[in-house]
Amino acid sequence: MLDILGVLGALILGLLAGSAVATVAARLPLGARLWGPPLCVRRGVRLPWADALPIVGYLRRGGRCRVCGERLPRWWPLTEATLALGALLAYLAAGGWNVVFALYVADLAVLLLILLMDWRRHEIYTVVLLTGGVLGILGGFVPALEMPLGTVGLGAAVGGGFMLVLYGVGRLLGRLRYGGREALAWGDVELAVMLGLMGGFAGIISTLFWGPIVGVALFIRRGLGTYFPFAPGLCLVMAVYLLTHTSHAPLWDVLHLPLLVSILNLAASIVGKLVAHLF
Repeated sequence: MLDILGVLGALILGLLAGSAVATVAARLPLGARLWGPPLCVRRGVRLPWADALPIVGYLRRGGRCRVCGERLPRWWPLTEATLALGALLAYLAAGGWNVVFALYVADLAVLLLILLMDWRRHEIYTVVLLTGGVLGILGGFVPALEMPLGTVGLGAAVGGGFMLVLYGVGRLLGRLRYGGREALAWGDVELAVMLGLMGGFAGIISTLFWGPIVGVALFIRRGLGTYFPFAPGLCLVMAVYLLTHTSHAPLWDVLHLPLLVSILNLAASIVGKLVAHLF
């Protein structure tokens, strides 16, 4: 019973945190008040508090704003559901309601907010990056995460230094060949520093390697024109890294994924032998 209550509590917390992330993502670019009752951002009219209920509020309004009649963005309930799933995974990885779980949920909220705002508006706000950086530093004081402050600082230095070099090269190439258009923005450098603080040295190395690969996959899948989802790729990889490689009960062990990988490898070898035998 306690486990069921813990899981339900994690899901509810994730839904609420996801609703907060969606609210900030919608209001911050407009300069609107981040906290307070739900409102129509187009007309500034307040809405009933029931409309702020995660997912239920979206369904309650039929997917449309009751004031202006415009269709509500589908990414809003999707954000709430995504962070609810993230909170559940964080609960499993942290082994219950504890400090590690709280940091996981906060980290996931910041990463999801950066991903969402960069994907929608191609913007990364410094105040959000500073929040993530502070969370990363706080994680260095939590023994269960096994990321001492030295590792956290090294991760920030490596991430920021590597991205700074790429930023300089991209700016130079942009001036020489693309009429001054930059390949990377300064926000990407700040993002790399924040990710280094969150994941430490090992985390930023994994993120800098896999992040661009995920970005390429997203770019090919969605056909995003000139926009390359570099920041979303980095944030997705860091979120996976935090849940699978940190704490005393990493999610990788909780879900027994190594056993799953062994099963898949065995199945692949059997299929390979069958194909070789047939052809």
